[in-house]
Amino acid sequence: MVKVMNTTTNQVSATETSHPFEAAGLGRAPFRYLGIEAQDIAYGEAVLDRGDKSGVMITTKPGGSCALCGTYIVEMHQFRSSDGRTFHVGSDCVEKHLASRAASRKLVAAVQKASRTRATTARHAREAEKIAAGAALLARPDVIAALAAQPSPTAWRAAQGDTRLNDVEWRWGRSGAAGRVRIAAELARFAAELAPAATAEA
Repeated sequence: MVKVMNTTTNQVSATETSHPFEAAGLGRAPFRYLGIEAQDIAYGEAVLDRGDKSGVMITTKPGGSCALCGTYIVEMHQFRSSDGRTFHVGSDCVEKHLASRAASRKLVAAVQKASRTRATTARHAREAEKIAAGAALLARPDVIAALAAQPSPTAWRAAQGDTRLNDVEWRWGRSGAAGRVRIAAELARFAAELAPAATAEA
């Protein structure tokens, strides 16, 4: 409750101010940030409809809906009110409704940090998947034989008898994650070119 002086009439009136989450009926302030909510089922998993218990088979999607605006969200930022209510809100709504409130800056900062961490974790997972695929290609006998049959793309090394296989293995062993992702893409293209040749020979 904030008291505001009316300078025209010299009367004091009461102006109700409330937290946006409180105004939306999501519980009583103050609110605590709990993190990005983990789903209890895997994305893409076929499950029975748990909403109406109809037994209809559905395929799940990641995320849910924002408690403030109802929009579908993938990043479900979970909050808890002081009276024990738990709900999730999208990062856009957090920015829109809380960024201008000095008292909510810590909540906004926590959401932003969690979003960055999630994005970084997802990127590393994608990189690891691509690197694993590249390593598998580099272990395939047909890929090894085809690479070994070609000279190194570096003229000096080719003159020394090095092959493209030597080049790829040398770069793979000295590359970080980003470099291995690029080599994995190169190997995927190379393997794709081998497939039509194998079909033609058959």
